This record gives sequence, C-alpha cells and structure tokens, in this order.
Amino acid sequence: MIALILGLGNPGERYRNTRHNIGFAVAEHLAVRLRLTKQNEQLLYTWTGGNDRFRPVIARPQAFMNRSGLAAKVLLERVGCLPQQMLVVVDDFHLPLGRLRVRRSGSDGGHNGLISVAEQVGTRDFPRLRIGVGPISEDSNVVDFVLGEFDRSEREKLPKILDMAAEATLVTVTGGVQAAMEQFNRPNPA
Repeated sequence: MIALILGLGNPGERYRNTRHNIGFAVAEHLAVRLRLTKQNEQLLYTWTGGNDRFRPVIARPQAFMNRSGLAAKVLLERVGCLPQQMLVVVDDFHLPLGRLRVRRSGSDGGHNGLISVAEQVGTRDFPRLRIGVGPISEDSNVVDFVLGEFDRSEREKLPKILDMAAEATLVTVTGGVQAAMEQFNRPNPA
C-alpha cells in the first residue's frame, strides 16, 4: 500500500515550468484535485494529505533534484513506511511527451533524482511513475533540455498529461502498482 507520494523537481520559481519539474506539478495537481490543503512546510519538503480525507502523504522535496533523497529518507521515517510504500513521480526524457510508465522498482536510468533517492533510502526497490517529457534531439544538451520550459504546443497538452498522471497515481494508491501498470503502461492509456 502506498503511504507516500514523492513528486520530484527543483525548488524555486526559476524551475517551476521546466520539464524536470513535472513531478512537482503532478503532486500539486493531485493535491488540488483532491482539495487537500498544505499541512506543513519544512526545510527539506512541503507536504499535504496524510489525513482522513487522503491517507498517503503527498510531498515535494525542497532540495534540488540531485539531493531529493535527503527528503525521501526523512519522509519515510516521518510517515513510518518502507521504500516499497513510496511512489516517486519523475520526468523521463527518454519517453515521448505524456507517455506514462509505472514500475514496481528498477534502475535509475541516469535520473539524478532517482539516483539520490536510491542512495539515501538504500534500495532501488520502490515504485515509480515516469512521465515522458521527450523526445530530445540527438544534438540537444540533456541538462538544458530538462531544465528548459515546455514550449507552447507542449504547454497546451500539459493539463491532459497532469490529469492522466494524477489518475495513474490514484490507481497505484487504490488498486496497486500492477493495476496501474496494466492501465497506463501503453502508448495511449485510457
């Protein structure tokens, strides 16, 4: 059972609308959709949920992406759950824009946020929801691409992508990782 939803991104207004912050956007979108209010703000994270209205805690680390694991470790202790009960929501430039991929565990794929979380919690065995922000052209710099803002045509698609990612998160919470994988790990999920 998922007890912690960790949307990854970079803190600060400068990064708010970047591809790398789609994990933050999904966490925020889900909290708004569920009409949850922010319960606490800490140096390492902001969070909501974890109450009678919605049991899992929804959190956004307030450390930069490559230090997200610090907040993950603190939150796992605070919430009192195992890494296997934490769903990490991240961007993935290897996937086309809007494509979702839910996994029970797996490699970090070179994603600095996942690397940090795995290092700090001591395992790669935690569910994750990857959200496609690609494709990236061969001549593009990866850092510039993920830290770049969505272009106009991409921004027009974001509301539907955020809705789908929030739904995938809810299915993971209520039906489990397998159910979410079956429903959303397709080119055009329902």
